[in-house]
Amino acid sequence: MIKLLKYDWKRNATTTLAGLLILLVAQLIITTIGWRNGWNPQAVIVIAFMLFLFSGFLIFLVACQTFHANMKAYSRRLLPLPTIYTIVSPLVLMFGLTFALFLLCAAYDAVFSLLYDKISLLQAVTEILTVGEAATIIGMGLWGSLFTTLIIFFSIAFSRIVEGRGGTFLGIAVCIAIFSLIPWIEDLFVMRSGADSLSYGMIHLIKSDSGDGTASLTFGSFNSLEWVALAFEIGVAISLIYGTIYLIERRIKL
Repeated sequence: MIKLLKYDWKRNATTTLAGLLILLVAQLIITTIGWRNGWNPQAVIVIAFMLFLFSGFLIFLVACQTFHANMKAYSRRLLPLPTIYTIVSPLVLMFGLTFALFLLCAAYDAVFSLLYDKISLLQAVTEILTVGEAATIIGMGLWGSLFTTLIIFFSIAFSRIVEGRGGTFLGIAVCIAIFSLIPWIEDLFVMRSGADSLSYGMIHLIKSDSGDGTASLTFGSFNSLEWVALAFEIGVAISLIYGTIYLIERRIKL
């Protein structure tokens, strides 16, 4: 597993480091120009975080390409390792790079707050959210990333059943079908929005009315999770892993 992870890193190191360098240069240019020319701080921070989000999407694409390369190597008997490693290694690489990107984003946030004499975004978030709420949001973000990636990996493996463009369209169709069916099935098991609450997937928000005619939504950390939906998604994730392993070992054509 460690050897495969090192190999995956070496294969993507040049692209990753080049992307990191481009990101740093772009952030430096935008922040410096904005600070010297008196740009609106909100505009600068929005552009900066859009670049970070785009970088996160590129990390996701790197993980998908790494999985596809590992899948091809396994099918050609070039990867004498358990099949599960072809799935786990790209996931570890993706979350490792995402964590590094988060640290870079936090460092930029601190520098930005010093330049513009503003409260940092991280500090503002810590003042608004409790520890439980922050932990829940982070956990849901990690789970959402993992679950989405497993669906994409399964769709990539499924697309190799058929050769050529037909396989590509088949993988896209399977991916769309899974993303459409899961919320629909969750709606059958989970109590949806009512008069005093709103539900979005696994998130359950409590609605309260104030005296001035306005309403607010409260997120209550772990108590705001739809545990039935979470258990269902865990079951789907396990099925996706086993399905991907089966497709790699038995069905794919390269």
